[in-house]
Amino acid sequence: MIRIYIISFLFLSFLSSAQMDAFKNDPHYKEHIGIKESFWGSSEDDFMVCYPKSHRSLFATIFGLGLVTVGAITFALVTQRKSNKKLSAVNKLIEEKNKDLTDSINYSSRIQNAILPQIPESFNAHNSLIYYKPKDTVSGDTYWVDEISQYKIFIIADCTGHGVPGALLTMLVNSSVQKALFENDLINPTAILGSINTQIKTSLKQNLPSAVQDSVDMSVAVLNSETLELQFAGANSHLFIIKNNVIDLIKGNKCTVGSVQEHVTEHPTTISIQMNKQDSFILYTDGVVDQIGGSKKQKLKRSGFQQLIESSLKNSFLSSLSASLDEWKHGNEQVDDITLIGFTV
Repeated sequence: MIRIYIISFLFLSFLSSAQMDAFKNDPHYKEHIGIKESFWGSSEDDFMVCYPKSHRSLFATIFGLGLVTVGAITFALVTQRKSNKKLSAVNKLIEEKNKDLTDSINYSSRIQNAILPQIPESFNAHNSLIYYKPKDTVSGDTYWVDEISQYKIFIIADCTGHGVPGALLTMLVNSSVQKALFENDLINPTAILGSINTQIKTSLKQNLPSAVQDSVDMSVAVLNSETLELQFAGANSHLFIIKNNVIDLIKGNKCTVGSVQEHVTEHPTTISIQMNKQDSFILYTDGVVDQIGGSKKQKLKRSGFQQLIESSLKNSFLSSLSASLDEWKHGNEQVDDITLIGFTV
């Protein structure tokens, strides 16, 4: 039985081989039809192929998809190129605008620094310290030191915000200080703050419902060089006194210069302190105590600032305090404008 199967298989194989040889000898026989025969040749019936004749549709589909793909890629490249050109033009315009803005701010800084007061000759590195560090190019802090007759005048101001908005307000504060001191001839700290308050409210039209509500934390200290009496008044600003290495905080009133705050009923009041030779005092803005630093990366706070003052007393007080503040801030972004005035009698 097995032999019959083998003989039958061999016979059929022979017939199949003979048939294939006959096909191959046929002039129409082609084992595979290519793209040329599919699209530009005769009918498929003119050929004998070894796979189904649906390949023409397959070739057409592949060719169509290829054209669509090439078209899509070309369109995407052209669109991307146009977008890149537009983006490049926009970026160039932004760079030019940024340069103009940066140049304007840098020049504004020159103007702001130019209007800061000249330090009187009686203020020197041994008896005074002015630590002025804007957070940005221009500052929302400003200060004033002057000497009128026997009076040494120290004023420090922290305007709402920092950067350009704060800097604009400092210009108004500086002009108001000059008017209070040299036009109105004021020496009493409360009177000086009152005059500045009136001028700012008038200039910003704060009597109107839609008025700008910006304000200034400010303090004024006036030292009588003959009697060594120090008079101080603060609007949401304070003063440190150092007498015989003992540090005391003299608090200002809870109010601001400018702005309209109905809940605020206090007004700056003048406090008199009798100073002696080698006593010192420090005015500062809240940028000092709000600065992040130290090993724990936390705010300095008023208590930490007092500790820095205490440690600085062991050395050359004022220059050491400046170095201590730099060391505390080291490696951390400045969070606000910082201004400090120190003076040793």
